[in-house]
Amino acid sequence: MNKSVLIIAGHKMMAEFLVTFLQRKFTAFNVRRASTMRDARNVLKQKMVDLVLTDIVGHESSFLETIKEIKKISPKTRFLVLGAEANPFWVNQALRAGSDGFLTKASTSSEIVKAVNAVLQGQKYFSPDVKLRLAENMLYAQNGQLHGALSPREIEIFVQIGQGKSIKHISDKLKLAASTVAVHKFNIAKKTGIKSSAKIALYCIEHGLLTGAA
Repeated sequence: MNKSVLIIAGHKMMAEFLVTFLQRKFTAFNVRRASTMRDARNVLKQKMVDLVLTDIVGHESSFLETIKEIKKISPKTRFLVLGAEANPFWVNQALRAGSDGFLTKASTSSEIVKAVNAVLQGQKYFSPDVKLRLAENMLYAQNGQLHGALSPREIEIFVQIGQGKSIKHISDKLKLAASTVAVHKFNIAKKTGIKSSAKIALYCIEHGLLTGAA
């Protein structure tokens, strides 16, 4: 049975490259592209997808929410995340959301092939640079870090605040009521003890949370 692969990327050049590359390397695969979650839903309504390869940035919803949403629609679908760099924070967030592997944009074509094969066989796969950074930062995620207690949604809002985004901007981007975002911000302050937006920004910078954020 032919495998079905969905590429979710808003950057047209990146998406076209991945579609063309995977079609050439896996001639029996059905490879499709979605620029937005709406497009992805339409694809999933037509046919089950075996593998989703999603960029961290480039579509309207965060990649964490994208993974969780597709998992609800298609629980058996496997995921590979493509990030700008091997940031341990985002790698761990991807795993928490349900990703089966993580590649960076520095990954070679052979690494992409290895990753696709491994994940479709039910294995986890990380590119060498990701493995190195994870090894160097084994205690980075969840251990002694204030943000370790936050939920994926709280992390998303925490980083958005760190980027200087307003409550209104965040509510519009995440399609949440402003009051809901305000409640999340209150809970973030309660869990971390960081109350001001300026201090959240400083914390995010010091811990590398803004690198690779959407």
